[in-house]
Amino acid sequence: MSDGGHVENLGLLPLLKRRLKKIVVVNGGMANEGDSARDLIKALQKGREIMRCSFSGIGGRDVHEDIRVNLINRPPGKKPRSYRFKVEYYDLTEQYEDVKVGEGEILYILPRHPKQGLPGEGKKWDELTDKNIDIEPDLWGSGPDLDAHETDRLTWCCCECCHCHLLHSLSELWCGVFPNHMTFNQFFTPTMFSAYHREGYHACLEARATDFLAETG
Repeated sequence: MSDGGHVENLGLLPLLKRRLKKIVVVNGGMANEGDSARDLIKALQKGREIMRCSFSGIGGRDVHEDIRVNLINRPPGKKPRSYRFKVEYYDLTEQYEDVKVGEGEILYILPRHPKQGLPGEGKKWDELTDKNIDIEPDLWGSGPDLDAHETDRLTWCCCECCHCHLLHSLSELWCGVFPNHMTFNQFFTPTMFSAYHREGYHACLEARATDFLAETG
């Protein structure tokens, strides 16, 4: 996960500059459910303007329409945690013509609230990892899937005792709520860290990130 600062929040431009064939970017910033693709769309616009890149959906559809259909306009409980699309790299010749010099694929991963994202498979850690590894369920839960009761008690505070459902609305107003706490909050409690770890693991499983990176083309 990278932060591109004031240019674009995903840190995608430096990766496009290297013309990579496989790119994974994670949105770990303050983007509510209605704005889940805002940072991505801004990054793509900068990629066109600065890097001369061209983007399209996996099926060849216009990328903005593809994002709208497959990422934004999904009902609660049906919103995916990832979006995969294509990039084509171009260079400007001395004759001022654009020439294609490469292509690749980008996997965009973003966390979701349990009520917004697709439900998980309910698998336990021992079904997903080496059974000889002690996952410490007291710290990391029984598996990557979270429920709303667990996440809606999380606030911005640095103390475990401050996590409660009564402070949820106040936290949302001041510093955001799971999974979109503002990134200037540097005081994650162990419970918050565990929740973000589990949601990140869930998102990567759903996105089949390992398979994506293992593909050759």
